[in-house]
Amino acid sequence: MIRRLAKIFRRRSEPEFAPDKRRQLLTAALGFAGGSLLASRPAGAVILNSSGGGGGGGTPSNANPLMDGVAAPGVATPYTREDHVHPSDTSRVAKAGDTMTGNLTISSNLPTLLINKQITSGQTAGINGRVAGSDRWIVVLGDSASESGGNSGSNFTIQRCNDAGVVMDNPLSITRSNGIVAVNSLYSLATVYENGVALGSTYRPLAPRIGTVASSPTPTPDAASQDQYNVTALAAAALFGAPTGTPVDGQKLIVRIKDNGTARALTWNAVYRGGGDLALPATTLPSRTMYLGFLFNSADSRWDYVSQVGDM
Repeated sequence: MIRRLAKIFRRRSEPEFAPDKRRQLLTAALGFAGGSLLASRPAGAVILNSSGGGGGGGTPSNANPLMDGVAAPGVATPYTREDHVHPSDTSRVAKAGDTMTGNLTISSNLPTLLINKQITSGQTAGINGRVAGSDRWIVVLGDSASESGGNSGSNFTIQRCNDAGVVMDNPLSITRSNGIVAVNSLYSLATVYENGVALGSTYRPLAPRIGTVASSPTPTPDAASQDQYNVTALAAAALFGAPTGTPVDGQKLIVRIKDNGTARALTWNAVYRGGGDLALPATTLPSRTMYLGFLFNSADSRWDYVSQVGDM
């Protein structure tokens, strides 16, 4: 076998026995022979070694594959099996969803964060700010309102949450179809543009928030969600309770009262304060409607009685 190989290597001028071809023939010969050839040649020359068993040598690895990490050429001689499986890389965020323990930085010429809703109604796209796992603020980049045409639905809102993480209200919202901005659910702002130049703004109060009860011995307005409180058919004497919620200085509250045809006695929690020239009413007028106007005085923590229209 060695003599045959020596003859092959001497035929250097024949193209079919170029250097690459001679290496292939030598490797095949060593594999079939099941032997080993170590040729002493100058530095840099290739040394071929075969340990038998069909050429190439080596044994299959019984170690688990490494988890992906820093690139390295490796030094182990056992080869991997074709059915090997790499372990899950717990040092990276999973595409299906995960929790990061470090900050995420997007660095590029056009850094962009994409949040994509898969359907056009019934779902929201948002970013939640939390404290100890409980929501505090939610930026809704498309609410659950249906996209039914005309650019409707998927409106923008900023929501505030209580200490339990429950949404209280929307301090800011923008309607996608017309761009109208609503601030704290009290006022809306629509800016008119012409060729990119703002011509002016129109402030429009939103519909008043109304609370209604037919009759109650203790009617109690909710200052957090009601601008006007209606009692439509009072059938018994009533003690008006202190409005719930956390009112702000100067907040307005209208109370509208009508009995069921019979005059009813009215009394008031101490938080309601009348004046020397305008006392709180002590009774209704049968089948008549009265409007009572109050302003919250934060310095005294009182709802001051400032106006009345009765006998309507």
